Amino acid sequence: MKKLTLNSRGFTIVELLIVIVVIGILAAISIVAYNGVSGSASDSALKSDLVNLAKKAQMYHAESGQYPHRDYFFSSANNVSVSKSAYDVTVYNLYYCTNTARNQFGVAARSRSGQTYTISSASSIQKNSLVPQWQVACGAFGETQLSNVEFIYGYNLPTQAWMSTIGG
Repeated sequence: MKKLTLNSRGFTIVELLIVIVVIGILAAISIVAYNGVSGSASDSALKSDLVNLAKKAQMYHAESGQYPHRDYFFSSANNVSVSKSAYDVTVYNLYYCTNTARNQFGVAARSRSGQTYTISSASSIQKNSLVPQWQVACGAFGETQLSNVEFIYGYNLPTQAWMSTIGG
């Protein structure tokens, strides 16, 4: 059996604690960086979806003279899909609004990062600090009066169902 002497080699507890702290700091930095990149990716995918929806609405308007009914966006004939993993998973996370004449539209959606974006017949992609709801979607084209809008619907991506956001 070998006897330990004062000259034995090894790490002290202080050295081990320093290594553990450094590894913890590096892990924390990596997690923060990953969350930032993941949030940016969600925002980019959502903005791309909104641009595609607006293009489809503009094409529909060019053909029929009106912006589409809510069901048009996600009908099998239209062939529009969204990056579901990029959206906030609250109940209704994509809102579509048109005025009564259907000559203006607005869409609002909330990214998984927590950022809301809008697009409308009157403007390109805009960042918005509000949680999406009918006021945000309709407000994207300047409408604030409930009596002046026809369709105010939220789309639940997990259930793939539209629901009126007023009174139910």
